[in-house]
Amino acid sequence: MLAPLDRRFDAGGRGNILILFTVVVAYVAGFIGIGTRLGVTTWAVLILLGVVHLGLSAAADNIFFCPATSLKVAVYLLVQLAICLAVQCIGSGYFWLMMMPLASTAAAILSRWANAVFYMMVLTAFMAPLGWQQPEIAIQNTLIFGCALIFVWIFTEVSVRDQQIRRDVERLARELEEANTRLRASAAQTEELARSR
Repeated sequence: MLAPLDRRFDAGGRGNILILFTVVVAYVAGFIGIGTRLGVTTWAVLILLGVVHLGLSAAADNIFFCPATSLKVAVYLLVQLAICLAVQCIGSGYFWLMMMPLASTAAAILSRWANAVFYMMVLTAFMAPLGWQQPEIAIQNTLIFGCALIFVWIFTEVSVRDQQIRRDVERLARELEEANTRLRASAAQTEELARSR
């Protein structure tokens, strides 16, 4: 289920800032879309769910991914997806943007087949509140969201590959430097031995 360890993507602290930014933008867009049609209590529930989502994202590295096991990763992704589904349904489909960082995380840590299955679940979570719309609008929005998911998947794969290449180059440079150091030491010993002879 998990991708090989050398394929993992490390967004670092910037990843949490990007997730926070994306969720805030999703909530602003949701407020612009449905505004006061939702009551204060409903908005309080939406905000609470968003805070839990952000808290789990911030704690993911320490709790779920260090060390990463299939069970911990599955629990994290499914709980986060359930939160996104709840927000989507309560918010009448206006909060879909907050699923994108979750899709990127899945693309970075899951194998391709597991990711394809998870993306189908994300697509279903996106479509859940759209069932109440006109069919042509729901289909159009689903196609657009599906293309966005594919873009996130490909972009994350490229980023993961780029990080892996950079790590490999750094490792090879260290190994080359160590080999050069050993070679200089060996040459110095050989010269010392030749001089003593």
